[in-house]
Amino acid sequence: MHSMITTHRVRAFTPLSPAAIAKLETASGNGTNCRFEFSDDIANCDTAVMRTMDFNVDEFPNLKLIVRAGTEANKIVGNRVVNGEACVQMTLGANSDSVAQEVLFAVIGLSRQFHRGDAFVRTQLDYSLPKKDFETGEEGFETMKSKMVGRELSSLTVGVIGVGQIGIRVIQMLLLLGVRVIAHDTNRRSPLYRLLPPSVERANTVDQLLEKSDFVTVHTPGENNQHLISAARLAKMRKGAGLINCARGEVCDSVAILSALNEGKLGGYFTDFPDQKLPPHPLIMCQPHEGGNTKEAQARCGDLAADQIIDFYKQGNVWSPKNWPENVLEPSSAAVMRVTVPHRNQDGVLAQIEPIIAVGPRVNISNTHTSTNTQFGYYIADCDQPVSAEKIARIRAITGVIDVMTFTF
Repeated sequence: MHSMITTHRVRAFTPLSPAAIAKLETASGNGTNCRFEFSDDIANCDTAVMRTMDFNVDEFPNLKLIVRAGTEANKIVGNRVVNGEACVQMTLGANSDSVAQEVLFAVIGLSRQFHRGDAFVRTQLDYSLPKKDFETGEEGFETMKSKMVGRELSSLTVGVIGVGQIGIRVIQMLLLLGVRVIAHDTNRRSPLYRLLPPSVERANTVDQLLEKSDFVTVHTPGENNQHLISAARLAKMRKGAGLINCARGEVCDSVAILSALNEGKLGGYFTDFPDQKLPPHPLIMCQPHEGGNTKEAQARCGDLAADQIIDFYKQGNVWSPKNWPENVLEPSSAAVMRVTVPHRNQDGVLAQIEPIIAVGPRVNISNTHTSTNTQFGYYIADCDQPVSAEKIARIRAITGVIDVMTFTF
């Protein structure tokens, strides 16, 4: 059992709210064996918090936990991530409302032709014309608006690809405004997808959703989904349909989108990701990755990052990870020590751990939980007696074990 207080140094690459900082300061000590302090010296930190930035964990061998204050961690890379030597977590759900509101803005903007109207008054309307011609002449704005007739939300069918934390908020907002919604998710067993209300139609395939939708909004991870919306998929969409990408730039094929816009197949495109392959265009609305860029979302991301850091180092709980499996267990009331073991998901590892803990001298395991994914497992055991350093060393020596962490209560 540890008798000394362990200091965890945190490098924050993104500003944290006063509330998030206060959480970490309050959690320091407070009856347990760890405390937290902030440091700019990343080489001596075991924890990092960041938003969107390229980050190779291999350059910082002391890092044990990296928290991405956002919904995707594809820019956090390195062999230590791939091998599970460092845990990468995300603050899922913290910016969902902000991104969903941007999507709602996009649906309204595209359906009402606001992108075309804005482009017209900024680049085509001649402000030097006489007042009458400026208003009702052949090129006047009152005349030209007849070419930009929009649609009300209640007449629309919107397809939502990806029913995660953001996709579900988009669906909820659209339903409140009377929009008909079709949804598709590759994981039909996910709780969010299974609990969709009956009014939401479930599409078996992406193609089926595209064929039925007036507007399509994509909410999938960028990893493993490059060009999910390709030229072939664009061809399946309704003529004049709108496309919204607030997920990741690579999810949609920019070259194919530009062709579809110029050919009249696609009626409009909203993207949160500027792309050199997509120059300014009257049918494109583009923002500089503004989806989660609100004061409220950034504060929530920081607060949740602080919560996850505290829970990881005080109880060994793992929330919303990129590489390890998620595993969260409330400590047993009888437990004096918790042992957690991240390991490779291979036969025989778990069968060796519990006998080491339980036998000679006897330790009672009052609660345990294991989670696995295709690569890794994460084992939690709450013990009613202290587990000796010798036993911990034996567990660490098991083939396939990545690390052993202990927590005293």
